[in-house]
Amino acid sequence: MQHKHQNEQIPNVENIPSLRWVDASQVGTAHWQDRKLTMRTTGPTDWFVNPDGSPPVANAPALVFEFDSDSRLSVRAHCSMRNTFDAAVLFVYQNNTSYAKLCFERAPNGDATVVSVVTKQFSDDTNGPVVATTHVHLRVSRSGAVIAFHYSTDEQKWKLFRLFRLFDPDAPTWVGFMAQAPVGDGCKAEFDRIHYSEGKQPNPREIIEFEAP
Repeated sequence: MQHKHQNEQIPNVENIPSLRWVDASQVGTAHWQDRKLTMRTTGPTDWFVNPDGSPPVANAPALVFEFDSDSRLSVRAHCSMRNTFDAAVLFVYQNNTSYAKLCFERAPNGDATVVSVVTKQFSDDTNGPVVATTHVHLRVSRSGAVIAFHYSTDEQKWKLFRLFRLFDPDAPTWVGFMAQAPVGDGCKAEFDRIHYSEGKQPNPREIIEFEAP
């Protein structure tokens, strides 16, 4: 049975501003316990505007907060990865045709991979490295209109994965968490070591190591 969001289901997560659902009709749950955010969704759920013109999908549960013009969010992400494209996601959102995803995702061959999607009217899809562990560290940074995606396997050395400009730099922008199961019957995504900070961001191309949070 599918359950729609209710306001009382929004958890209070330490160290970040108050969260809200992107859309109260999206199917999923969220729970905060032992300093870990656990999100579950039934399937099929996703956010994707296929470049072939197929009908867009925008029903995966996403919890977000306002993303200041100079700030960054980092997490350690884990995903159950039972089915292809199941993913734990950091989500940057402006509207249903302007958003981006940094994913820890199951590839069609079963590998756990870092994947990104940037949607500006239509979505692209960029597959990244295979991760040989059960989790990966993901980071989203904003410097004005510019968004940077980094990933790390040890939370110390970070690699730049994607750098792009927001579709509308002046529009309200949110960042947060998502669980997606585009082709399967459900997915569990877990996020811990959640850190959010505000302030001027360093040049993302020059960053090899960040100070530990």
